[in-house]
Amino acid sequence: MVKKRVDSELKVENEQGVGDQNLSLEIAGKKRGIPFYRVLFIQGKNSSCSKVFPLIMEHLPECKVDVAISLDEILSYIKVFIPDCLIIDFCIGIKEVLSLCRYWRTHPSTYKIPILLFIEDEVSTEQKLELLAGGVDDFLNASCDTAEAMARIRMLIRTRQAEVRLWETNAKLQELAEERSRALFIYDELNRFLIDNSSDPIIVFEVSDDIGNSRFIDANSVACLLTNFTKEEFLNLRLKDIVPKDRIDGVQGRIESIVKHQQVSFETVILTKEGRKVPVNVYARAFETDSKRYIVVIGKVAEDGSIASEKLSESISRYRILVAQTGMLIYDCNLNTGKIKWGGAFTQVTGYTLRELELISYQRWFDHIHPEDLPMVKRQIEKAKQEIGKFRIEYRLRHKSGEYKYVEDQGVVLPDLSGEAYRILGSIKDITAKKKEEEERRRVEQQIQHSQRLESLGVLAGGIAHDFNNLLAVIIGLTDMALKELPKRSPLYEDLSEVLQAANRAKDLVRQILAFSRQTDEEDSPLYLHVIAREVIKMLRATTPPNIEIIDNVDVHSGAIMGNPAQMHQVIINYCTNAIQAMPNGGKLEIEVKDITLGEDASRIHPKLSPGTYVRLVVRDTGHGMEPHILERIFDPFFTTKKPGEGTGMGLAVVHGIVTAHGGAIVVESKPGLGSTFYTYFPRIDNPIIVEKISDEEVYSGSERILFVDDEESVCKLGKRVLSQMGYQVEVHQNPISALAVFTQSPEKFDLVVTDYAMPKMSGEVLARWIKELRPDIPVIIFTGFSAEWTQEELLKAGIEDVVMKPIIARDLAKRIRRVLDKHKK
Repeated sequence: MVKKRVDSELKVENEQGVGDQNLSLEIAGKKRGIPFYRVLFIQGKNSSCSKVFPLIMEHLPECKVDVAISLDEILSYIKVFIPDCLIIDFCIGIKEVLSLCRYWRTHPSTYKIPILLFIEDEVSTEQKLELLAGGVDDFLNASCDTAEAMARIRMLIRTRQAEVRLWETNAKLQELAEERSRALFIYDELNRFLIDNSSDPIIVFEVSDDIGNSRFIDANSVACLLTNFTKEEFLNLRLKDIVPKDRIDGVQGRIESIVKHQQVSFETVILTKEGRKVPVNVYARAFETDSKRYIVVIGKVAEDGSIASEKLSESISRYRILVAQTGMLIYDCNLNTGKIKWGGAFTQVTGYTLRELELISYQRWFDHIHPEDLPMVKRQIEKAKQEIGKFRIEYRLRHKSGEYKYVEDQGVVLPDLSGEAYRILGSIKDITAKKKEEEERRRVEQQIQHSQRLESLGVLAGGIAHDFNNLLAVIIGLTDMALKELPKRSPLYEDLSEVLQAANRAKDLVRQILAFSRQTDEEDSPLYLHVIAREVIKMLRATTPPNIEIIDNVDVHSGAIMGNPAQMHQVIINYCTNAIQAMPNGGKLEIEVKDITLGEDASRIHPKLSPGTYVRLVVRDTGHGMEPHILERIFDPFFTTKKPGEGTGMGLAVVHGIVTAHGGAIVVESKPGLGSTFYTYFPRIDNPIIVEKISDEEVYSGSERILFVDDEESVCKLGKRVLSQMGYQVEVHQNPISALAVFTQSPEKFDLVVTDYAMPKMSGEVLARWIKELRPDIPVIIFTGFSAEWTQEELLKAGIEDVVMKPIIARDLAKRIRRVLDKHKK
């Protein structure tokens, strides 16, 4: 019956495919969160351990149990499956168990599979030892409880599985080690072949603290032949044995130069076994391994074979060492042959080894120069060749890495006996770091100069706006009063309406000028820039052409700044408007707001930035970009690239004024065809308190007595006329000194003083101080076209209740007057 079930199962699993069946069972096990194991149970015909079946199925769900009752069934089974554990019932007999174990341990696919023997109490110790020697791994007594039995089976399976994985890993590591050993052997043999068959002497020595006692660890046959030592004799030598005594002191410097620059060339002499000096050109390279330093030396015997010029060679060698220490590359170019001899820090400057550089001729050297610099370099060298003179050139040289580096090339052209140029001696130094510092310094200087120019323009614009405000005050005030006295259907009414409309446009232009020059009376309060940015994005998505993609990168968790909401809205709208106009054929407009912390190098971004936390606004477009000469002037007032009638040129000028007034800074990046990016930095404030402003009650008329002072006659007339119509008793003065004299005679005569700020002989601030000396309780209002950036403390100290910006609008002035008077009464 059991055999029939096993055969049936094998048949079914063969039909399904062994691999598929195993895979499906394994997947099912993984879905249950447990591994999958297959157990083969060898059961006798009259077994008393049939109770193990249901126990394993119940308590070891990760195991699938298959049963066999004969050797034939076992052979059939392992052709299809490889179990993870074999459990044998001892009742089949000890001889059969030992025979089965012997077969199991000799079969290549099962010798690693653990064997668990299910025994009765009557099995003796001698039999157990015999069974262990025959291949049994563990015993399970029929009398043990269920938990112990299941734990033993599970532990045996898992232990053997871990062993199998360890064997497999060790096999892979051993295979990898053997592969690496073979590769290393081939590499060593190749190096040995190259060294032994080189036509140049090659020496390797280990650097010791006492340089003279450095030990040779290898030398090829050419080196031995050159010095007349056998290889055994040579390897027993020390460095001092082949270096002349008068040169041993200079070896220390050469060794340090080799270690620092990895590869160095120089000229020297070595001693033979007989003490004869042989001049050689040396190419040396340093290597480090296991905390030891090695130097490989390749020599080339000098062509003349004499030492008559030994002192000159020593001087040249020391010069080359000195040059290498300073990071300079030196060269000697033969113009007739095109060959170049190199020395110094050639790897440090070019990235190439000496052997690689020796393959570069005079003509091929020009291929490594930046194409934009090449005509200038050729022109300078050709001029030096014609004049048999010197040259000094700065150009970009392509490093071995592909990166271009700035270098300074200084050289001199030498003539032959006929006076024609035949040789160039020179040096090349890497000045990339110096160039970057110069570019950074130049950029900062340009930003400072630009800021100073805008400051000057701001002062000039503020002065013009002050005078223009006085004219506008009269035009707007008198026109407004004239309109009230004319019927609306009168032709003159329409003409005056046009005049008033034009004057209001002029007033708006003056406000832009004042915003640029930072002379506005707008009050700042804590606000979140990301809220305003989101409002602008919402508006842009409803009004922007569909071919422009609006990208929202606004961080709603960014901090607050101190600013004016209307001005911040104006800044973002201006940036976005310019960006949209730069993309007539569509593109991407990205708006970003996020916190950013600047370190000690903040001034490298912009001279006016200091270390701290900022809220950064970024507006980026993919438009046509800007040329450098346009980028330099974009913040200048009235500068525009638009057609006449399409713009005033005040947009970005106003933005610059607003940002600067808020203690911020603007950095612009733009390249033709690649779009533009505006980075705007505002100082972030901590723990902001956002307060909602409540409008005052609008009651403007009154009967109080007002002293009105302005040096402009037209403003005085307008002030008297407007305020008188509202019921006030007004006395006007153009001279602040005469106004002070009148007030001195009768301080109680007036309820309010309204005075201009900028007047000849005495300013409005000084007049206010004198009036407050005479009568501290009287309120004073100052109106001006200049800066109103007074703090509350400064206003109170000067005795000023309010500041009104010009041009004077009748309704605004009346509103301010009424508010000050009512506040004073309370």
